[in-house]
Amino acid sequence: MLTVSQAMEKFKQAKVPQNEELLRRWLRKGKIEGAVIHSKREGWLIPEDSIKSLIEEKKKKVQAKNKYQKAYNDGYQQAIDDFRANIRKWIVLGYEKSGSIKRSEFRQIAPLNSDKYFKFVDQHYFARGVAKPRPSTDYFYSEGFFCYPIGNIVIDSQEAPFNEIYEEEKHQHIDTLAILMLSEYFRSSYLETK
Repeated sequence: MLTVSQAMEKFKQAKVPQNEELLRRWLRKGKIEGAVIHSKREGWLIPEDSIKSLIEEKKKKVQAKNKYQKAYNDGYQQAIDDFRANIRKWIVLGYEKSGSIKRSEFRQIAPLNSDKYFKFVDQHYFARGVAKPRPSTDYFYSEGFFCYPIGNIVIDSQEAPFNEIYEEEKHQHIDTLAILMLSEYFRSSYLETK
């Protein structure tokens, strides 16, 4: 039989973290098999087998936690590495495709056709930061992402609702796709303001 101090020493020798107060709480609640207290002066007496099984159980939990943490860290690091590789590629090589969106073409192609909607788009995009709306703006496309620098807008063509438009219209010219994506972005924003 072991005292609480001796049990804690066994945990320490096995290099398994354990809190003495938690061990005492388990003893009071009867969670450790065979543990007895004859008097407060003597303290708890714990069977060595119970401590060994607790140590093994704790080791398994620590190993599982470490395995999970390693997998999480590896996945996180892989995502960072992929991001850095893409950023490096975009900086060095530029985007896969780029083009410009003419305001007049946007007005022709946009599915929502109302003066209030076009005024909203002008206010938040074509006339952003200037007195009169720009006749055209640039966009960039790379690996499924449309980037519109004027509005600081980035659209992932794999996210809903853009993925549906992208799948239906991917045969279109990239400029038309860029307009459709931007139009959907502003359509959603415009409807939220109503």
